[in-house]
Amino acid sequence: MKQREGDQPLPTITEGVLDIQSRVIQDIISETYIAHDRSASKLITDITERREVGITRYGTALQPNNGRDALRDAYEEAIDLCMYLKQMIVERQMARGVAGTLEIAYQQALLLAVYLKGLERET
Repeated sequence: MKQREGDQPLPTITEGVLDIQSRVIQDIISETYIAHDRSASKLITDITERREVGITRYGTALQPNNGRDALRDAYEEAIDLCMYLKQMIVERQMARGVAGTLEIAYQQALLLAVYLKGLERET
């Protein structure tokens, strides 16, 4: 993977600890309101598949204490989420004249990005 100036280091492997994806799957299973949702099993499958992508790409699943700034990663991903949701809204408005409930997800993503940016200043 090509590193650019300002990029965070590639993740390092932390031996002997449960990876983050497995922890999130445990959370989904233990949270009754999520576990009983029709989409929960698909979410678990998707997380498992993304875990495999990480192992293939980086040689490890997402690990705690991997040498990266998790807050920065989360913030950058939140920004990307905002962009993708806005793209979907614009495309649907252009095609059908409506955006539907995507607007709520977009507003929540914006709030999340602002919240994460605020956490950055606190650390």
